Amino acid sequence: MHVDQEALRRRYAILSTEELVRLASEADQLTAEARRTLEEELSRRRHDRYQDADDQAYDLAIHEIGRGVPVSDVERRLTGRGIDAVTAARVAQSVQEERRAAERRAAKNTVAFGIAWFAGGGAVTAISYQGALNRGGGYYVAAWGAMLYGVIQLIRGLNRLLSSNTSLQPTGDAGG
Repeated sequence: MHVDQEALRRRYAILSTEELVRLASEADQLTAEARRTLEEELSRRRHDRYQDADDQAYDLAIHEIGRGVPVSDVERRLTGRGIDAVTAARVAQSVQEERRAAERRAAKNTVAFGIAWFAGGGAVTAISYQGALNRGGGYYVAAWGAMLYGVIQLIRGLNRLLSSNTSLQPTGDAGG
């Protein structure tokens, strides 16, 4: 009797994991095609289970590192939840590196924003001054507010850029 592989996939997909494990214990009674399909389904379920655990680990690490918890403490909390030490370290380091990259991107955007405001204010001032000169004198607009705002944003961005390099230590231990 020949059963097509797609029918086996559908059948195995509706069985519980316990039923599949029981079936696997009797694998010597299955055809090679049925054994292969059974192993694929069990592998898929293992992957889904590990993916769920990884998602939960990442969620915890994102939350904790976002609150400023040192990476070493995050790793301990992950291992306390049953995640192996290698995976816990990988997850915590990955989240910290992404946070550092996000901080650097935000800081660079703030620097660019500050430069744009300063340049825009300078351009308005220069164009207005040139217009006054062309008329033989008179009033012009000094857009010092825009330029000052630009300088403030530039300083904030540079400060964030510098602090993103020093505040997130690779080991999670601030200052050392």
